[in-house]
Order: sequence, then C-alpha cells, then structure tokens
Amino acid sequence: MKILGQLIILFTGLIFGMWGVKREEKYISLIEELQLGLSIVENEISFALKPLPGSFTHAASSLKITKAFFIEAAKRASEGEACLFNLDLLPLKEKEKNTIYEVGIRLGRGSDKEQLALILKAISRLEESRQIYREKLKRVSPLWRWLSPLAALLLVLLSC
Repeated sequence: MKILGQLIILFTGLIFGMWGVKREEKYISLIEELQLGLSIVENEISFALKPLPGSFTHAASSLKITKAFFIEAAKRASEGEACLFNLDLLPLKEKEKNTIYEVGIRLGRGSDKEQLALILKAISRLEESRQIYREKLKRVSPLWRWLSPLAALLLVLLSC
C-alpha cells in the first residue's frame, strides 16, 4: 500500500510539471491566435472588403480559441458600442489586455490608415509579448518538467 501511495505521489508530480508547461504553451498560442485575428481584420480594412462587423465575423470563422471574442466584437461593432472588445472573454495578462483594450476603444474611429496603424501596432506589441513568453518557456520548461517530479521523488524518499 505504501508503494502505491509513493507511485501516486510521483505520478502527480510528473503531471503537475507537464501542466505547468502546457499552461505557458496555451498562453503563447492564445497570443498567436489574437495576432492572426487582428491580421485578418487588418486585411479586410486595408482592401475595403467588409465593414468592421463583417471583418470580425470573418476573423472569427478562421479561429478556434478566440472565436467567441471576435464574434462578440462583431456584435458590439454592429451595435455601435464604445469598446469593441470584451476583455473578460480571454484570459489575458495585463500587458496584452492593455494592448487589446487600446485597439477596442479606438478601432472604428478615424480614417482607414489610422485604424490600420493601430492594428499593426497592436500586432507588433503582441509579437513582442509572444517572444518574451517563448523565451521564458525555454528557460522555465526544464524546471517545470523536472523539478515537480524530483520534488515528488524527494517526498517519497522522505516518507520511507
């Protein structure tokens, strides 16, 4: 019975370590998908293909993680709300939240060139964040992968 408990502790430590890495990877993919969605909206604006609600709907049709976010933005744009983005729909950190908020407040106002510059600035800021989190993941990934199982192993050894 004691061996079974020790194996459970080791397995839990391994799962915890893998969970930490996956969480960081999911956040990076969220940023990448936001960049893709904003790029689609930027293309729609630059080629004057669709109005803003249609651009958000088109972006949402190509996305998975941020689909609800862009559908909500399309709804808000058609209703003429002040901020187009509902930031509560995405688990963003403060820096990325501020970037998206700035776009949400100012998009739909001003000339097409101003809107394109705003979107490109946001995409650039998100790319900087993505690079920072990618570097952090490279540094922290071995720590998450090995420290949790080693801590569990230490706990098992101390319980013997």
